[in-house]
This record gives sequence, C-alpha cells and structure tokens, in this order.
Amino acid sequence: MTLAGRVLGTRTDTVGEITYVYPLLACLEVYLWSPMSDTRTLYPYDYWWPWYGPYWWWPWLIVLANLLGCVACGSVISPQVQSLTDPALAYAQLASNSEAYVGKVVILAGTILEAVNTPESTRLVLLQYPTNRRGRPQIDAPSGGRFLVLAPEYLETAIYRSGRALTVAGEVRGQRDLSIGEAVYRYPLLAPREMYLWPGGGDVSPLFHFGFGSGFSKSLWLALAPEVVSRMARPHAARLPSSMDWCISQARRRRT
Repeated sequence: MTLAGRVLGTRTDTVGEITYVYPLLACLEVYLWSPMSDTRTLYPYDYWWPWYGPYWWWPWLIVLANLLGCVACGSVISPQVQSLTDPALAYAQLASNSEAYVGKVVILAGTILEAVNTPESTRLVLLQYPTNRRGRPQIDAPSGGRFLVLAPEYLETAIYRSGRALTVAGEVRGQRDLSIGEAVYRYPLLAPREMYLWPGGGDVSPLFHFGFGSGFSKSLWLALAPEVVSRMARPHAARLPSSMDWCISQARRRRT
C-alpha cells in the first residue's frame, strides 16, 4: 500500500506491556498494489524469452551476477563476532548446563515461536535447528530444543513473528525457567551481539545451484528482469509465434 496524507501528530497505544507512539496521518490518497503488477505498459514487447527483443543481454547479466554470487556464500554473522565464538560449543552442551558457559559467545539459529515486548526488552523464544554454512536454520533436520534471546531494544513483533527464521550470535547469560502449559522448561538464555532475520513467506525462494557451486534464486531473477518473469507467469499473454500462426497470417494476407 502507498498513501499520501497530512501529518496530524502522534497517538500513543499499548503494544503488549509497553507504550508505542504512532505517527498519525489524515489520508488524502491511497493506492493498494496488486501482488504482481502488470508491466506490459512499461515493456510493450511480445517476447517473453530474454534474448528476444531488448532482453538479449539478460542472460549475460544473470551469468555475471551468478559468478559474483560466491561473495554471498559466507556466514551472515560478521567475521569480528565469529572470531569471539567457540565453534566446539554445541547446543546440546549449552542446553544441559548453561551456567557452565556463562560469558561464552555462541551462534544459534532457529524459528521464532514467540515474541513478547516487555518494558525493558523484547523476549524471543526460538526452536533450535542445525545451520548450513551461511548460518541459516535447516528446519528439515531434528531440533535440539528451545532457547531464549533477550534483546535490550524494542523489536516489532509483527516482523519478528512466529515462524520466521532467525540466526543469533549472542553471549550466554545462563538459563531461565518458563512455563509451557503445566510444565516448566529450562531455556538457555542469550544476550544478542548480532541477529539476522531471514526472509520469510513469499520473500524467499529456493536457490538453484550450478556445477561450480554458486547459483541464483527466483528473487534475483525478479530483481533483474521483471518483465521476463511477468511474461513467463503469463505464457498465454505473450507466446512465441508458432508455424500455425504463420500459416494463418499468410492466409489472411492473401484474402485481403
């Protein structure tokens, strides 16, 4: 949604246990965007394959981006913070005796189960999963259990919502007991140094790999050639002319 409005001031409202200040606008005009806008008016070409018409150079640009994609193969956690971590410290050790590792810096990842704003911080409950080389949680692998992240700043719970994948590099602060139903669960507690919230929902797509190890995703294709993807999503709207189409066009010309 895109809107234009006149600023009227602010309005306060409670979000959980804290008070949030909202900018207040008087709406003058609003536009609700469709999930995939039609770009045919911007690109009035009938060819959907990139090397036809003005798109012959898209494959070369995609190959170049693919070659440069190896830069993004590293971890999402900065090398400075990685140098502080103990790679030998596994989640199972941390879960069994968190107090023994207080002050250690570890990298854990998982999916958010709960996000709660408190007056002092934001509490995140995560379900731990093993990570790949970039630090992304692999949700198809067995989970080791739950852990807590206590962020000192306000985090928007609509963004850090349940189901989102999160990678955290944090300092071990011991453990905290919280109830789950009628049981009490002992959570390893982290104070975050760095966090990376992975794209979720419609923002992420599978990564297609080539033989030399790099690859590109659908999101990269969308960013590079929106018209190409739009045409491929609507093959009936812009298909290549077939031999039958050519025969019909020739017959019509002879009649005229």
